Amino acid sequence: MIEITHIESLIEKHDTPVTANSKGDKRNIFVLLVLYTLQGVPLGLSLAIPIIIQNMHRSSFKEQAKFSLAVWPFSLKLLWAPLVDSLFIRKLGRRKSWLIPVQYFLATQDIIVDGWALTMLKRRNISYASMCNGAGQAFGIFLGYILPILLLSESFWNKWWRTTSIPGGVITLQGYFYFWGIIYIVITTLVAIFKHEKDYLSELDAVDLSIAKTYMLLFSIMKLPSIKMFAIILLTIKMSFCSVDAAFKLKLIDSGITKDEIAAIDLLFIPLNISLPFFITTFTSKEKPLKNYFNTIPYRLLFGVVLATIVYFTPYFLDRTGSLLITYKVFLVLMYSLQQLTVSIMTLTAMTFYASISDPKIGGTNMTLLTTISNLGNVWSKTGALWLIEFLTLKRCSNDPRKLCSTSNNQKEICSLSGGTCEVYIDGFYIETIICTIYGIIWFFIFRKIINNLQSKHVKEWHVEIKIK
Repeated sequence: MIEITHIESLIEKHDTPVTANSKGDKRNIFVLLVLYTLQGVPLGLSLAIPIIIQNMHRSSFKEQAKFSLAVWPFSLKLLWAPLVDSLFIRKLGRRKSWLIPVQYFLATQDIIVDGWALTMLKRRNISYASMCNGAGQAFGIFLGYILPILLLSESFWNKWWRTTSIPGGVITLQGYFYFWGIIYIVITTLVAIFKHEKDYLSELDAVDLSIAKTYMLLFSIMKLPSIKMFAIILLTIKMSFCSVDAAFKLKLIDSGITKDEIAAIDLLFIPLNISLPFFITTFTSKEKPLKNYFNTIPYRLLFGVVLATIVYFTPYFLDRTGSLLITYKVFLVLMYSLQQLTVSIMTLTAMTFYASISDPKIGGTNMTLLTTISNLGNVWSKTGALWLIEFLTLKRCSNDPRKLCSTSNNQKEICSLSGGTCEVYIDGFYIETIICTIYGIIWFFIFRKIINNLQSKHVKEWHVEIKIK
């Protein structure tokens, strides 16, 4: 008989607060940084493709919304997360049993690394898991997002590096994928040979879970009142920022900035994005992570409005050659860096909280549940934001203001045949930004006490355990 109860015995061993100390975990931190970097590369590529498409084809926001659906399957990983916690070769290791074959085929790696971080690091150093996640993914995103945009750019290399203009960048997208395929195989093989995994049963005094029991455990976790309330928070908070998060860079391109300039701006943030987790980890190790997460929300809302304002005025600060004035570039970089700082703080503090409440015995399932809910909140709000911008944007024919040409392609053709062009007179991006900001302010006051209550809950209120009778 299977009985599901709140877990107490394991957690109470670790109730006493301890100070994080990387001594004895430096090699493990390095391994996690490498694995999270590999995780960030495909995430970066998913960011690069919309920028490249927008720059080349000036696609509509409705089309961008459709393309954003491509990342939705990433959130389906929760369906097989229990398999990672219940099926493995004990001799090889609980996480390596999946990491080695899975990373060779590049799938499910997210579940494994998040779960392995909980048992690879010493209990006092669990807060370093979010640091490894943030820094590693930031570097991986740079390698998969900014680097290929610059390496593929013909104009970038002809302008800055070549004495004679020639067509194409220095690499092809096909070659870049081939390169990373080799890197994944090499690193995965090295992990298989040199990185040994602890026996989780002896380490945690845990029971061996079957697939059925692990799925039952997942469903039981989802029924916990604290998890239900936290899920509501994660699914609704991103609506506050979705307009700017989804469309800011796309609107900059529409305003006349090239993808190369956007990549160059993002390039400036790479040192910040990589180093920031190391500094924030010290901060979040001592303070309550949810409190830090919540207190950052007003600043992120504020800088979101500032960035939308920057987009509006960008066309007025382009010189005759179509380049931004240097003073405006400095202001843009400063404001964007402050906005990205708030994003990083919220991401890292959230990951710190996930790690602190996750049960190491089922780390893959526990962490995947929380990150999946967060991912769902992110992807549905961004897809909805891109679609809504298109819906809220109104255009009319330049030679006949009474004729709208934003409702169908047929009307666009009629306007074009009459010698006119479709011009935007109501931009949905700004309307949506106002709506999202107002929503975020209301959300902030509604959930203030709720988040404080969740932060103060005992860790055992986030856990369940399967006992076999």
